[in-house]
Amino acid sequence: MTPARTLGGEDRAAVGSGWLTSTPSSASTSAAASFRPERKRAGVQLRKNRLAPAVASALESQLGERLQFVHPPAPVVADLLFDWANLSIVSGKLETAEALYRQGLAFGMTNRPLAQQRLVNVQRLLKTYTKRAK
Repeated sequence: MTPARTLGGEDRAAVGSGWLTSTPSSASTSAAASFRPERKRAGVQLRKNRLAPAVASALESQLGERLQFVHPPAPVVADLLFDWANLSIVSGKLETAEALYRQGLAFGMTNRPLAQQRLVNVQRLLKTYTKRAK
């Protein structure tokens, strides 16, 4: 993986996410110049291409087997749970995402602050939708 830079200047790992820009040159404005707002984020592309359910199903199968034998802490399993939770959000399954983030945190996610932030955001959305439904 090669480093990429966001518009804010933070180094990130380029994992194919559409909103990350390419590696900047020595010019300080190159990151902003290479920004293309027409790019779609990976989550939107997954939903549009209908890959999210297939990937989520594969993760469910893999984790179904692993969770029988693995006990916390297990960072690899935790990160798989994190990925499955992210796919659940893209698919609009907020309740599933909430449960998966909780379970991933219990298994010791490697990026705990991000997982906690996403869990809080999912809980906020669920609360908002619950109020609207009443």
